[in-house]
Amino acid sequence: MMSNSPQADVSSSGGKDAVIFIRDLPASIRELLRDPPFWKEVDAFAHIPKSKLAAYHGRYIAVYDGEIVDSDPDEAELAERFYGHYGLVPVYIHKVGTEDGLVDAVMRA
Repeated sequence: MMSNSPQADVSSSGGKDAVIFIRDLPASIRELLRDPPFWKEVDAFAHIPKSKLAAYHGRYIAVYDGEIVDSDPDEAELAERFYGHYGLVPVYIHKVGTEDGLVDAVMRA
C-alpha cells in the first residue's frame, strides 16, 4: 500500500520489484545520496544522448566519473562487479528504458 506520509514503508506490486523511497532509507545512506559526487553521476546520466542509451535498452547501466562504465541485464550482478572493481564510490545505476531512476539508487556496504 502506498502512503504519502514520510514514514511510508517499502511497497510491492504483485510480485514485482519493491519500490524503495529515498526518504525511507537509513540516515547513513541518505547522507551518501546528498553527496555532490553522486549527483554528478545523476546529472551525467541525464546528459547521455538517447542514441547512445539505445544500445543499452532493457539493461542496467553504471554511470561513474561521467561515463557508462558497465552494463548488465541483472542489477545485482552489475552492482557486485562495479563495487568489486571500483570500491565503495558514488555510482548511478539505472535500467535504460524505464523512468525509475532514483528509486533504483543502491549503495552496498
